[in-house]
Amino acid sequence: MAGDYSGLVRSIAVFITLLAVPCGWAGGFLPDGSFSKEATGTTAAAFIKDPYGAVYAALGSAGSAYRSPYSVFFNPAGLTGDKVSALRNRRQTREEKFEVDAQTVPEGVIAYNLQELRKHRKERNKKRQVESDDGVLLLEAAPAPSAQGNTVGSALGASYDSMFETYSRSALTCSMPVGAGVVAASLLYASQDALDGFSTRGDYTGSFNAYDSAAGLSYARTIKLRRGEFDAGITFKYITSRIENAEASTIAADIGILTRDFVDQGGLIRDFAVTVRNLGLPMKMDTVAEPLPLELSAGVMLDAGQGWYGYIDGKFPCDYSPYVAVGLEWKPVRRKTCDVDFALRAGFNMKRSHELGGLGGWSAGAGLGFGGLVMDYAWVPMNDLGSTNRFSLTWRWGGPASGGRSGVTAEPEVVGFM
Repeated sequence: MAGDYSGLVRSIAVFITLLAVPCGWAGGFLPDGSFSKEATGTTAAAFIKDPYGAVYAALGSAGSAYRSPYSVFFNPAGLTGDKVSALRNRRQTREEKFEVDAQTVPEGVIAYNLQELRKHRKERNKKRQVESDDGVLLLEAAPAPSAQGNTVGSALGASYDSMFETYSRSALTCSMPVGAGVVAASLLYASQDALDGFSTRGDYTGSFNAYDSAAGLSYARTIKLRRGEFDAGITFKYITSRIENAEASTIAADIGILTRDFVDQGGLIRDFAVTVRNLGLPMKMDTVAEPLPLELSAGVMLDAGQGWYGYIDGKFPCDYSPYVAVGLEWKPVRRKTCDVDFALRAGFNMKRSHELGGLGGWSAGAGLGFGGLVMDYAWVPMNDLGSTNRFSLTWRWGGPASGGRSGVTAEPEVVGFM
């Protein structure tokens, strides 16, 4: 591993053990036949199962290790931003050989040996030159952290999902740095047009409305170990569901851990994530109490270089059998003279594939950013039910890289190769 993560591994083990206690209570925390298909349809608040945000939808819901303002809905640890996102394309000259003359290095630029790049990340503000047969990557010096040690800017995001028939979902999120961490507020709302009501005899009783909502407050920060660091985050949310005159509400929490450079540089795996979503009290509507759709997951982020990133999640929902989701993203390296970002995404979700068949398991999308404004789109087919379209709009400001591509970053900008 790149750092000493023995403490982190122990923390994750204790974390999972502590979670097993409330999840094992018989007071309705888990449905009958938990973690199998036998439990399908036995949980409440289904609207919080799938992630909000077009990026995650396009990646097939494989976003545990993805960092963005919408991490508040998936893994709150990702709110800390992608502080290594500028190190894209670092392997593209691994098979080539370059020679560097110290006199040709421009002022204010650091030369890092590709094989030692991550080893020297914490010294990125020092002017150093490391020669190697593997080539030298030139990086523009990064700004120093603020007095609070926080280099994350603020972000405001809005998402709209056009589902099927008259059903739609919306989300709002706002995050900002506070001290050494990041605080975020979020709101989910799912509704559909008025429904027709009928009595048990089939008589029309008039129309009624139904909606679901969840308001959340999140906190995330980077925790430093002896020779490494990881991000941790938590979201507390108040969930409400209403059908005609009946209403139910409860409280729940999402907890996540996300490492930075988990495996030695040169390897394919860059980050590793563990999350627990929808851990909370059952919802009781009238006399019927149903558990929340608790989900455990573990995921990795793969960095193949040349702007290619992969995401793999293993998911363990309490109301379905364990399954895998995978996503692929391509983000061309942004040149210093260009202020436009572009991304293409695709994903595959085994659960949707089994339930819907055909193209139901696939998804695709794209993103376009200009300065601090980012627009994302996802197309998610539902087979016989038609296709759904997801849209997200994000505005970042106040950080040293408010125009970043997938989160704020304090890392240098790629200038080029010598």
